[in-house]
Amino acid sequence: MDMIPADCIVFRDGKLIKIPAANLVVGDRVHLSLGNKVPADMRLVQASNDTRFDRAVLTGESDAIEASVSATDDNFLESKNIAFMGTHLIQGSCVGVVVLKGNDTLMGRINKLTSGSKEKKTIIQQEISRFVKIIVCLTVFLAGLILTVWAAWIRRVYPDFMPTAVLLVTLMGCVVAFIPEGNRKIFP
Repeated sequence: MDMIPADCIVFRDGKLIKIPAANLVVGDRVHLSLGNKVPADMRLVQASNDTRFDRAVLTGESDAIEASVSATDDNFLESKNIAFMGTHLIQGSCVGVVVLKGNDTLMGRINKLTSGSKEKKTIIQQEISRFVKIIVCLTVFLAGLILTVWAAWIRRVYPDFMPTAVLLVTLMGCVVAFIPEGNRKIFP
């Protein structure tokens, strides 16, 4: 939202009026002057000879891009007759027709790509999670086996060999020993 200017000058109903940038529609003629932030992706129809845009917010390029009213490249992104939303007019003045607005603009598409995707686990993360699940299942099985053997056989045949407190400490020791240290946080 910080990339969109609050207001812009638009030619509507035969006169220049100031409207909120959110109210722009495709086909509006927007007038820009020195220091203005471009409110939407626009095709330039008029531009002074010294018009330049700072596209650093999109490209990281430190040099200003010279504007032109004629297409300079078949690629929409490279043509100098296109002003992109969020860029600044750092020299001259121009008039452009809105061709894309909101999420349809280049800035909007970048925003969707960066915020709309969920973090996907890498293959190694998937394999580690699978390995940890297998280890946890084996640990639970081993603890159950120890408990069953103790309850069914050791406690009856050798009652003084392993009291209940020692059994619990042994089981906890097995669980702590088998579950990998860095992955204990996976299972709260």
